[in-house]
Amino acid sequence: MFSRKLYYIYRSFSYISGPHSIHDDPNNKNGNPLNLKLPSWVTKVDAVMKWKKNDFVYIFFGPYYWKYDDNNKKMSAGYPKLIKSRWRSLPSSGIDAAYSSDDADKTFFIKNNMFYLFDDSKVRVQRNFPVHIGHQWLACDNSTNTFSNIPKVNYTDEDMGDEP
Repeated sequence: MFSRKLYYIYRSFSYISGPHSIHDDPNNKNGNPLNLKLPSWVTKVDAVMKWKKNDFVYIFFGPYYWKYDDNNKKMSAGYPKLIKSRWRSLPSSGIDAAYSSDDADKTFFIKNNMFYLFDDSKVRVQRNFPVHIGHQWLACDNSTNTFSNIPKVNYTDEDMGDEP
């Protein structure tokens, strides 16, 4: 769990440790067990998700993102990168939340009150998105829209894009 410049480690809703700094801070008495080394100009983490497409963790702040190797507890080289450079059709200013689905080959992003359905196989936002959160998730327009109504899109190998 992230809170401004700090993170806490939980496992199955049980507190494990923290607070830990998102920066390489040798003065933090709790250490940095995830070995996060975000630049000092990062004031908070906007969103984090473990992408099911490749099992890397992605950390988002403003228009930037980092790739983190959870297995080896280290940041990937060559980051940060701009969101707009790899995550096609997501807001270039950043995102507020992200969730990668285990069973749908889809990733869900939220920015303000808009919901973006990201097609993992095509590496871009699915057609007809974004939509207002209230319409899709809360059925504010009295429709019967649910996630089960989202069509599963099948693409050919030629449609596959590069990973972020």
